[in-house]
Amino acid sequence: MLKPAPRPLSYADFVARMDSWPEGIKYELIGGELFLMTGGTPDHDLIKGNVYLLMRRLFPACYVTTGDANLKAECLSEENGYFPDCMVVCTEEGKKDRYYDHPLVLIEVSSPSTQYLDRAKKKQDYMQLPSLLLYLIIDSSRNQVAGIYRKSGNTWVEFAFSNENTIRLPVIGGLPEIAFTAAELYEKTGIKQQQPKR
Repeated sequence: MLKPAPRPLSYADFVARMDSWPEGIKYELIGGELFLMTGGTPDHDLIKGNVYLLMRRLFPACYVTTGDANLKAECLSEENGYFPDCMVVCTEEGKKDRYYDHPLVLIEVSSPSTQYLDRAKKKQDYMQLPSLLLYLIIDSSRNQVAGIYRKSGNTWVEFAFSNENTIRLPVIGGLPEIAFTAAELYEKTGIKQQQPKR
């Protein structure tokens, strides 16, 4: 006899289950299913700290979170629950009791095991958030940063940079001009700069 397919988990059920997770264990809700999050490397943690300090400097009046804050991402017919490595939320309505929404900036520090998810599923889901203006993906195994920003309406621009290059994003949606180097993101890590191509 065939067993019925399990009912997709709702976001409300997901939030209710958070209190029962063992300390140090987190799951993300993707398409109604729970996915265990794996721990990061020391370099991954250093990058997260560098990102947090940079975002606090760029957005002093906003909420800047680390990877322990849950994002409710309402995408198409799904309600997903993600733990971005950093998010910037600049409205009071974006901070709820158990989660955040209405992010302006989302940042993932990507590892080999999460790279596909960060560059595919999460990227597509994040692009559907009407408040989002910038999404950064920082590689934790090599000096490489990629991202997208919303130019106007629903037009997205992709970019990538590494080493000492400075990324300058135009003023978008009321954001201040954003300018920083990859070196700031990778400060104190063991990740070597890529040699320029000859």
